[in-house]
Amino acid sequence: MAFRLTQKPTYQAPVEVWMPNNKGGFTVEKFTAVFRQCVMTHVDENDTRPLIDELRNLPQAEVMRQVLTNVIDLLDDDDAQVQFNEATLNALLAIPQALHGLSESFWSSIFRAPEKNSN
Repeated sequence: MAFRLTQKPTYQAPVEVWMPNNKGGFTVEKFTAVFRQCVMTHVDENDTRPLIDELRNLPQAEVMRQVLTNVIDLLDDDDAQVQFNEATLNALLAIPQALHGLSESFWSSIFRAPEKNSN
């Protein structure tokens, strides 16, 4: 597949949240994050995409405030889809495991090469 120089403004990435359970282990819960595309440098004065080098120096909660634009398959206690807004963002970022999962998903979507199939 050819690489396209012009990228869409956002992309989706899977998020895994490892929540402690009552059995001394973890339950893996999943949803999809929609992140803003980021760049190494701005291509012109109208380019407002976040800069990777600036994001690296920020606390992870602030990084998520700048790059997370939506969530998919995030459910409430009644299994209803949660609408993404500032309250949802604040609630997600207040949960350490969710913040970790979001951060891991974001940074690995930029810098990690796909794992090779070992079959």
